[in-house]
Amino acid sequence: MTAGKWLKTACNLCYINCGIEVWVNDGRLEKVRGDRSSPKSQGYLCNKATRIPYYAHHRDRLTTPLRRRADGGFDEIEWDVAIAEIAERLRDIVDAHGGKSIALYGGGGQGNHAGGAYASGLLRALGSRSVFNALSQEKTGDFWVNGHMFGSQTCHTAEDVHHCDLLLVIGANPWIAHGFPNARDHLNQIRKDPARKLIVVDPRRTETAEMADLHLAVRPGTDAFFLGALLATLVRSDRIDHAFIQEHTIGFAEVRQVLLNIPIEEWAATADISIADLERCAAMIIAARAMVVRVELGIQQGVNSTLNSYLEKLLIMLSGNFGREGTNQLHSWLQPLWGNSPNQTFAPTGDAIIGGLLPPNIFPEAVLKDHPDRLRCAWIDSSNPANTAANTEAVERALRSLDLCVVVDVAMTETAQLAHYVLPASSQFEKTEFTLFNFEFPTNYFHVRAGVLPPLAGTLQEPEIYTRLAIALGLLPGDNVLAPLREAARRSRAEFAIAFRAVIAENPGAVAALVLYHTLGQTLPDGTAAAAPLWGAALACAEAIAASGAAGDRRIGRGGGSPARRSPVRHYRSHPARHCRYPARL
Repeated sequence: MTAGKWLKTACNLCYINCGIEVWVNDGRLEKVRGDRSSPKSQGYLCNKATRIPYYAHHRDRLTTPLRRRADGGFDEIEWDVAIAEIAERLRDIVDAHGGKSIALYGGGGQGNHAGGAYASGLLRALGSRSVFNALSQEKTGDFWVNGHMFGSQTCHTAEDVHHCDLLLVIGANPWIAHGFPNARDHLNQIRKDPARKLIVVDPRRTETAEMADLHLAVRPGTDAFFLGALLATLVRSDRIDHAFIQEHTIGFAEVRQVLLNIPIEEWAATADISIADLERCAAMIIAARAMVVRVELGIQQGVNSTLNSYLEKLLIMLSGNFGREGTNQLHSWLQPLWGNSPNQTFAPTGDAIIGGLLPPNIFPEAVLKDHPDRLRCAWIDSSNPANTAANTEAVERALRSLDLCVVVDVAMTETAQLAHYVLPASSQFEKTEFTLFNFEFPTNYFHVRAGVLPPLAGTLQEPEIYTRLAIALGLLPGDNVLAPLREAARRSRAEFAIAFRAVIAENPGAVAALVLYHTLGQTLPDGTAAAAPLWGAALACAEAIAASGAAGDRRIGRGGGSPARRSPVRHYRSHPARHCRYPARL
């Protein structure tokens, strides 16, 4: 029996990932409290985190690899057997159909991102480029709009809620779902301050709406009509920020004409909003010194979702609430969580690839369509499409028809029930973890956390799973190559950088993330080897910030360049707003 102790980690039940302390006693996580030393959350704790012990020790945890039988049941098998058989079947698929026939579905979830680099790295080494995940189900319309307005799909907006005097919440309920750090504290501060106001646009009288100065109960699915009517009201009354528009935007004249053509009364009636409330909302926006618009899945995963995202950002721009203290911003990144893939399409279905991602709604067609490049293998890591994707029957039919389906997860999910192999992973509190959901502004925090629990017997953390698979597939150099590189990492980061580049150049088929894990990772403190791929991200971030400072007057929407090169925090604080494009089609 070991003595209990408090250990620092982070909550993984929403993407804010607040700092917490957990009481670990005899290998079990028993209590949770807010971490007052966390510079991000400063001891903040919501009701969700109190349930972490239940999830951490759930009775449905998997503890051995499983292989599906012809009758649909499963046999327990050894790790070596599972890895050997999966590697052989992967080789056969690549030989017959190429790596493009393999897709990654998932690759990390809430506060569970460390394994993503290893899963995506190994599959890319096999030639796979197709990725489905929750972000592509929820957010790609927003990413597409960002690409057209700001110049890249990785230019992502964040909210400086701390300093706004008007918070406009559309399709979100931050009192319950958060979405920005210490959400309840900030909502209470706004409620108690007579100089600050809150507007909530939501069909339901949510907990956040109860606190609002103005609640606009739009008819479900009519957010685009409400936003269009609001924008038209601002334009017709000429209460827009002409100086901002003139200095920082292009293409406004065409957009203005489209907005003037909107029948305000008709669109407001469609949204079930009175003209009086519409005009009151417009007046509050006009009176605000600094407005933040906070949106979420309520408008991003429903009717007219892409148009909603465009109109939301149009409201930010026309009112001049962008790039100033207390307004919406383009936040910095350690590493973008998605990519930039303008004008790319997925051949089997013809759908757009947005942010380097494919939408889960096309997954069944991508598998079942009679096309030479259709998907034949799905590697599903930390995801459950049989439960979460639309059209369950089609998703299940697609999963059953795959030549190979492998699930890496902690429990026997609905998707795992349909897989050929199920590989049991260590949980988020049993391994090194971090989150790439660091969207804050003005200060952006990134944290790496060591495990606080011993791994459950029979499970492996993702770097170990992918190490074994890479060795079986010949995608990891031997120790004759890795040992000298490991010694270089112990001597000097600069020496390691030179040696690492040489090794990758000489072994182009190697999985770089795994090379880092087995070399640089072994020199990291507290057993945090799995965080080794962040070294490359940190170098790229430092170079991007330096280049951004030198870039000075580059303008968003004026062409290429990495968004990270143009949007570190310090750059946008000193250069409040850059140029933005306004697509005019409503």
